[in-house]
Formats: sequence, C-alpha cells, structure tokens
Amino acid sequence: MNYVLNSVIFMTAKKILSEILEKIYYASSWSIILYIVVTTGIYMGIVILIEAYLNEKKKKFISYALNVSIIVYVIIILLVTLVSRNVQMSREISIVPFSYLDSQDKIRGNLMNILLFYPLGILSGTKWKKKRCILSGTFMSLVIEISQYFWNLGYAEVDDVINNTIGMALGVSVMLVFEKFYLHYNKDKNGYEDE
Repeated sequence: MNYVLNSVIFMTAKKILSEILEKIYYASSWSIILYIVVTTGIYMGIVILIEAYLNEKKKKFISYALNVSIIVYVIIILLVTLVSRNVQMSREISIVPFSYLDSQDKIRGNLMNILLFYPLGILSGTKWKKKRCILSGTFMSLVIEISQYFWNLGYAEVDDVINNTIGMALGVSVMLVFEKFYLHYNKDKNGYEDE
C-alpha cells in the first residue's frame, strides 16, 4: 500500500514539475529576463537589510538558512535534470561543443541551462569563495551529465556542462560586483560618519 501511495505522489510531483518547466521553457525571453532582474534585486535587497539591521547572532541564523537554501536548490536541480526525465531508448552523448545550434529550440535549451545554475551561483556566491563556487557548479553539472548518460535519462552534452558553468559564473559574478559596490558604499558612508 505504501509503495503504491509513494508511486502516486512521485508521479504527481513529477507531472507538476514537468508542467512548471514547460511553462518556463516556453515563456517569452523578456519575461524571463524581467524575472531574473526582479528576483536578483529582491535577493540583494534582503542581503542589504540583513547586513544593516541584524545583530551577529541573527546573522548566524541567516547563514544557516542560506546553507539550507543552497541544499534545497541543489535538490531542485537534481529533480529537474534527473528525476523529472523519462528513460530513453538509447544512450546518446555529444562531446563537440555547440554543434547543434541549428534551431530556436536548441538556443532556448542552452539559455535554460544557463538560467538553471544562475540562482545557485547567486546563493553560493554569497557564502563561499568565488572560484570554489564555479568549480563546484562545473563538477555538479558533469556528474549530472554522466548520470543522464548511464541511466539513459536524456542526451548527455558537453554544451550543458559549459552552459551550467556559465550560469554559475554569472550568478557568482553578480554577487562579486554587488559586494564590491556595497562594500565601497559602506566604506564611503562610514568614512563620512567618522569625520
């Protein structure tokens, strides 16, 4: 009985995830860009508020919450790239980068792979060393592609690893630029206060 119930829950969750992914995949480019800009802005606003108004004890709690959100997002990536996929008839792999950019669908697929890892770059770029973030994103993407190949869960491509790494690097870079501007602003503000 438990097995049947778990199977029904799993299949329902898989169907819902597939429908969400399809809506994102076929959304207009402008709505995706707007979503990225707005969510990034909201996240940075939250970081500024945390830095400005919370004491060290509360900041430690937020740090734990950020670790949890990184883990949750990694689980989401694994659900999207492995669990939501159906088993294919044959194993296929492409080791030549960007050899199939002959259609709008392929270009959109590449953009979606960049978008998938961008939030992880933002989240981990807040906590970890920047190079480590990018390397861990590349490693995770490589593990996903190898898993897809061995479990027949889609077309394993070098393109996906490159695009996921670009997404991770973009997220980390946005946080790096944000930190530079924010620290510079704080230094100027504190400098004026001391005078």
